[in-house]
Amino acid sequence: MTEPSELRIASWNVYVFNEKIDEAVAFIEKLDADVLCMQEVSETLLKRLESLPYHMLSAIDRTWQLDAWRPSRGEATMYVVILSKHPILSHEKYLHPPLPSTTPWQTHLYYFARYIVGMWRGGPGRDSEFLKAEIQLGEDTVEVWSAHLSLFTPAIRSREFATLASHLNPDKKTIVCGDFNILDSWRVKLINWLQGGRIWDALPWSNERTHIQESFSSADLTNPLAGTVTHPIAHSQLDHILVSNDLATRDAHVIRELHGSDHYPVELTISL
Repeated sequence: MTEPSELRIASWNVYVFNEKIDEAVAFIEKLDADVLCMQEVSETLLKRLESLPYHMLSAIDRTWQLDAWRPSRGEATMYVVILSKHPILSHEKYLHPPLPSTTPWQTHLYYFARYIVGMWRGGPGRDSEFLKAEIQLGEDTVEVWSAHLSLFTPAIRSREFATLASHLNPDKKTIVCGDFNILDSWRVKLINWLQGGRIWDALPWSNERTHIQESFSSADLTNPLAGTVTHPIAHSQLDHILVSNDLATRDAHVIRELHGSDHYPVELTISL
C-alpha cells in the first residue's frame, strides 16, 4: 500500500440550524479534504453526508429539548462527524463529564431573554460524546478526534478537555479537531457569567486562553491556528485543529466562508 506523504484535514462547526444544506454540501465536496471533522450536524445534513464518497462516523454532539419553555415539542439530536477518504480501522466514543445539576438564576434569565427575542430554539443538552477514529494512512495510522466543548463556563470546558486528554494515546500520532468555545474577546466574555460561571470569567482580563493552551501543551499537542479568528461574531478562535508534537504542519488557515453556518471552517496540511 502506498504511503501518503501529506494529509489535508479540516474542521467545521456547520451550525445545527443551518438552512443552506445544499450549499453546505456543495462546499464540502469542493473542499475535498482528506479528513473533515464536523460539529453540530443536524439529522437532515447527516443523511446527506452519507451519500458523499467518504468513510463516515458519527456520535452524539448533544440531545436537547426543542423548546425550553414548551417541552411538549420533544427533543432533537445533533452530531459530531468524521469523514475520511482513508479507511477507518476502529473508533471509540467517550461521554463528556456530567454538567452541573442546577442552573443559576442568571442563566435562566439569559435563556428566557434569548427566547423572547427569538434567539433561543432549544433547551439544556445531554449525552454529549467525543468521537475518535483510527485512520489508516498506507502502513501507518493516525488517531483523529472530533469534539465540541460546551458553551457554558471555562471550568466546564476545562473538565471536558481534561476528559478528552485522558483518553489520548501518547504512542499514537494524534489530531484533535473541534469547536472548543474558548471566548478570547472581551466583547463576548459576559457569556461566561451568564452561562453559570464566575464574575471573574466575564472580566476583560480573565484569560481562559492561557489556561487551555497550557492544557494543550500538557497533552503534547500544538495549536497551529493560534491567534486566528474562526467565529466572526465572537471574534475568537473557537475552532481548533490540534496536532501531536511529532507531526509537522503547514498552511494552517481559516476559510472565510460561512455557507449557512456562524463558524468559518479551518484547515491545515500535515506532512507524514
